[in-house]
Amino acid sequence: MATVHGEESEWLRRLVAKRAAALVTYGGLLLTATIVVATYDTRLAIALLVAGIALAHGHQGVARRYRDASQGAAGERETAKRLALLPASFTVLNDLTFSGFNVDHVVVGPTGVWAIETKSQTGTDHERRGCHRPAEHDAG
Repeated sequence: MATVHGEESEWLRRLVAKRAAALVTYGGLLLTATIVVATYDTRLAIALLVAGIALAHGHQGVARRYRDASQGAAGERETAKRLALLPASFTVLNDLTFSGFNVDHVVVGPTGVWAIETKSQTGTDHERRGCHRPAEHDAG
């Protein structure tokens, strides 16, 4: 097993927590507004609720932003776990923070020094001909 230093990004953990708080706040405000409007007009309250949910899941909506941050954090954790399985001749450094940016993982070993930026995407992965490719991009 490789020697491992550090954990996944502290910045990303804080971002997930901030986005979770924003999602809870948004949900509470939407629910309160819907209840208030429902005392006057039920159809308008339903329209408000549907529109609010659609906005939360839209391109820049709070639910989508929370999901993206959570997925990114999960991807970094998974990458760190897999890198820790490298042979003992490797050292893994997770979340190296510099002024204005970070490097998710650095691996130092007999084959060189590797900087790894983790990107996490949804979908099913499978291995084929020695390459690890996302299934949705595979021609067959």
